[in-house]
Amino acid sequence: MPPTPPPQKSTPVHAIALGLAAGASGLVAIRLFAASEQSTTGGSWTASILLGSVVGILVAAAAWFLRGRERRSRVRLAGDLRALSRRDPDHAPRLRVPLPDDPGLQEVANEVNELLEKLAKRISSLENRERRQQLIMESMASGVIVLGEDESIDAVNRAACRLFSIDEPPAPSTALAEIVWEPELHDLIELARSSRSAQRRVFRSSLSTPESERELATAVAPIMPDGDQNEVTGFVLLVEDATYLRHLERARTEFVGNVSHELRTPITALLGYLETIRDLDASESEHRERFFSIAHRNAERLAQIIEDLLSLASLEDADQHLDQEVIRVGPLLERIADRYRGDSSELRARIHVECVENLELLGVTNLIEQAMDNLLSNAVRYGDPDGEITIRGERNGTWTLLSVQDDGPGIAPRHVPRLFERFYRVDTARSRESGGTGLGLAIVKHIAAAHGGHVRVESQLGSGSTFLIEIPRRADKAPVDAASNRS
Repeated sequence: MPPTPPPQKSTPVHAIALGLAAGASGLVAIRLFAASEQSTTGGSWTASILLGSVVGILVAAAAWFLRGRERRSRVRLAGDLRALSRRDPDHAPRLRVPLPDDPGLQEVANEVNELLEKLAKRISSLENRERRQQLIMESMASGVIVLGEDESIDAVNRAACRLFSIDEPPAPSTALAEIVWEPELHDLIELARSSRSAQRRVFRSSLSTPESERELATAVAPIMPDGDQNEVTGFVLLVEDATYLRHLERARTEFVGNVSHELRTPITALLGYLETIRDLDASESEHRERFFSIAHRNAERLAQIIEDLLSLASLEDADQHLDQEVIRVGPLLERIADRYRGDSSELRARIHVECVENLELLGVTNLIEQAMDNLLSNAVRYGDPDGEITIRGERNGTWTLLSVQDDGPGIAPRHVPRLFERFYRVDTARSRESGGTGLGLAIVKHIAAAHGGHVRVESQLGSGSTFLIEIPRRADKAPVDAASNRS
C-alpha cells in the first residue's frame, strides 16, 4: 500500500475563504437571534436553534467544498507533473503544465512552464550543436574515431569506416580491437596513453595486398579534462590515406636517382673520351676522329636529356597557357612520317599513314607533333626491322584518336602500368644503345593531359604494340595546316 500523504497546510486563500464564511455565518446567527427576541412573548427558541444549525451546516459545507477543490487542484497538478516526467521530449518538444483552477497553484504552474521553456531551448541548442558536429565529422576527408578510456568507440565517421574497411558504423561502446585489426594503431594508442601526449606515425595497413598497397598516416591524441596530465578519459584518432603521398615521395626519390644516373652516363663517357683525345699523339688522327665522334654523340645525348627534362617541366607548369588552334591531322601525320622515311626506300615502304578525311583537332601543333614523333621514333627503334608501322588518325565518338601501331615483339603485361613513367625502360641496355632518353613516353603522357586527353597502350607479347592518344574533339576555330606551321 502506498504511504498516507501527510496533511497539507491550508493556503492563505483557503484561510481567508474560511474566515469570510465563519464571519458571514456569525452575522446571520446574531440577526436571527435578534429577530426571535422581537417576536411574541416567549418566542420560539426552537426556531432559533434550527436556524443556527442550518447556518452551521452551510458553513461546514462551504469549508469542505473549498478544501476539496484545493486538494483536487493539488492532486491534478501532481498528476500532470508525473505525466510530464514520463513524456518523451523528442515526440513532444513543447512540454507545458495545464493551469489548475486554484489561483495559488497557478503561480506554481507558471513557474514550471517557464522552466520547461528554458529547458526546451537549451535542449534544442544542444541538439543543433550535436547535429552540426556530426555533419562536420561526416564531411571530413580524414577518418576520425573518438574512443573512451577503455578504447571503446564513442564516435566514428564514414571516412574512417572506409579506410579500415568497416561495412557499417559500429554500435556505441564497441571495442576498437573488435573491428580494427591494426597492431601499429593499437601500439600508437598505448604510446599516447603512457606518454600523455599526441603521437603520429605512418604505417603500412595490414589490409594491404601486393595489388593494392595502402599507407595510413595516423595521429592519436589523448583526451585529458582541464589539462590534467594524470587523467586520460579517452582518445581522438585522425587517420589519412597516405598511399598517394608515399608514392609521390618514392617517385621523387627514384626520379632524382634516375636523373643522376642518366646524366652521369654520357658525362662520364664524354669526359673520358676528351681526356683520351687530349693524350693522343698528333700521329693518331684516325683515333682522334673516332673518339671525337663518340664524345659528340654523348654530348648530343646529354643535351637531349636536358631538353626533354625542360619539356616535362614546362608541361607540368599549371600556370602555363596553351595557345591552341584547329589542326588538320592528315598533313601533320604525313609530315612526321616523311621525316622518318627520308631517302630510305625501306622505311618508305614500311611506314603507312591512315587518316579520316578532313579530320581536325584543337591543340598546340608543335606539342601534338612532338608526341606523335616520340611514338613513331619508338616504333622505328624497337619494332620489328622487317615489320610495318601504321600511323592513324580517326574519330571515336567525341574524341580524336591518334595511334601508332608496330609489328614489334610486344610488351609484357608487368611493364604496362609503369610504361609512361620517367626513365622507365623495358629493355635498359637496348634503350641506351639506341639513344633513347627514357623520357619520350612520359612527355607523350603529359602532352595528352595538357590537351584534356590521355594515352594508353595495347600490346601482347609477339603481336606488336599500339600506342593511342585520345584528345577531346572540338572544332570552333578556323583550320590551320599543320604542315606549314613549322619549318
